[in-house]
Amino acid sequence: MGRALPTKKYCNLIAIGILILSLAFYLYRVDAWFMHDDEGSYCYAAWRIAEGELPYRDFLTPQLPLFLYWGGGMVKMFGTSILALRYATVLATLLSAFFVYLVAKDTLGCNVALLSLPLFVVHKDVYFIARFFRPEAYMLLFAAIGMYAFVLSHRQNRCWGLLFSGGVFGFAMLFKLFVALPFAGCVLFLLYEWLRSR
Repeated sequence: MGRALPTKKYCNLIAIGILILSLAFYLYRVDAWFMHDDEGSYCYAAWRIAEGELPYRDFLTPQLPLFLYWGGGMVKMFGTSILALRYATVLATLLSAFFVYLVAKDTLGCNVALLSLPLFVVHKDVYFIARFFRPEAYMLLFAAIGMYAFVLSHRQNRCWGLLFSGGVFGFAMLFKLFVALPFAGCVLFLLYEWLRSR
């Protein structure tokens, strides 16, 4: 009979190692410019907010307020640095990866969590949103936090955890409205559990 892999004991250490390698992967040529870069208007809006202007009153933008004010705060702190905005987006994406790992570890076990973490990091769409100052990375971060809060509260049967999870999803919606999709998934799961228990 073969011996089990010792991944459970070192699961979190391996995950931290993967995240450190992921940071190096994301920061490689983060200052490069490509034809499909699409963050100029977002950086411009962040700069105008840092100068004291208000979105939707002083200038038009299709983006939601929390993302714009986050960018404005970053410009206020670090100046007109595109790298500061991109570094913050990279960190938000890696934090998302960490919460995806925690959700997978809690629901499917350590081995699946360790597999999901690098697959999440190298996915082309995740890499794309991590490179630029765009709202998707922040939406993804708070959606992952909301999902983790949902998993913990459902497991422990805590109503306040479900309320917290809903609040985090609502907060994420101020970055990007697409977060309604994972929130709807959680609601449908609760509906399924309620019907199954009856």
